[in-house]
Amino acid sequence: MAGDAVTLHGALPLYERIAILDARRHGDRALLPGEARYRFAGAAPLIAVTTDEFERAALDYPILFFAAEREAVVVTGLSADRNLFVAPDGRYAPGAYVPAYLRRHPFTLARREHADTNVICIDEASDRIVPVGTPGATALFERGRPTALVQEAIGMCNAVDAAEGRTRAFVAMLDELGLLEPRRAYHTPPGGERTLVVEYDAVSRAKLDALAPAAFMKLRDQGALAWIYAHMLSAGNWDVLPLWAAG
Repeated sequence: MAGDAVTLHGALPLYERIAILDARRHGDRALLPGEARYRFAGAAPLIAVTTDEFERAALDYPILFFAAEREAVVVTGLSADRNLFVAPDGRYAPGAYVPAYLRRHPFTLARREHADTNVICIDEASDRIVPVGTPGATALFERGRPTALVQEAIGMCNAVDAAEGRTRAFVAMLDELGLLEPRRAYHTPPGGERTLVVEYDAVSRAKLDALAPAAFMKLRDQGALAWIYAHMLSAGNWDVLPLWAAG
């Protein structure tokens, strides 16, 4: 119900006002579609990703492990307040991979307090949430029941939640095997000074090559090698990001 207490799955950057999706509270609300839907992420230089996304995301972004939690993220900007892939009108860069964290917005999951169940929530501050009847918008509820739009969002949120669990297990495995090492990324804009972009962790090629055969086989058997290689290859995108800034 709309008044129930919930616990979010960790911090949720880019979400402003999260509430359980409820027919009594949101029965007169609808969702606007459209390509220009990512304005909310225009100032986000880091976006969370899951291992399910590594191989595709590695074509466009550096993938790294950030902060004490070593959260898997892609780098989308070279300063603290700009996402180079989001245009001022909210459109995403044509052809670039859009992380699932952004595509599921304004929906997300939360866990009910004192219960082992998830509930679908919505960011009420999203400018895509509009009154029913707004041209082009799709209602969230019909006769008190979630519409197909909401059912699709629930499916996506559940898929992302499961992928986040696999990603946490993957990072724990990297940590257990001692494969991560701290690094720093810098950027020097034309005519400017060299500045620190981000401090992060990455897989060490030397440590990976030095793994005992049994440990290496463990990574293979867990399907982790493809994720590791995608992460390592993505480092080449550090050279490409300044081109987005120049554009």
